[in-house]
Amino acid sequence: MTKKPFAPVSVIIFIVIKILFILVTILISIIIFFHGCSNYEQTFISPESTHTIIVEYDFASRPTVYEKKKLGKSFLWAYEGVGFNENVYSSVEWISEDIFEITFYGETITIDLS
Repeated sequence: MTKKPFAPVSVIIFIVIKILFILVTILISIIIFFHGCSNYEQTFISPESTHTIIVEYDFASRPTVYEKKKLGKSFLWAYEGVGFNENVYSSVEWISEDIFEITFYGETITIDLS
């Protein structure tokens, strides 16, 4: 008398494919969720290229301003208010090589780098 396998091979293959499909769906959902909540940044260079300003935005579009240094970056300013539901960007206008104005959501901040 011969033993029959526990389940036909086609059933096992079907179950494995279904599990893989569920895992891939979960992975894609996680990637899409975290991509939508990601940080982004803008970079601005002074007129004589001696200073580089980095404006980083968190997941709620709150900006933090840094000056790029040889080793890392130096904190300059951070928005203290609540976040925003949409992506909000800043504009930077250089007054001189060491002074710039950043305009964010109608608010203008002047920063002196010297």
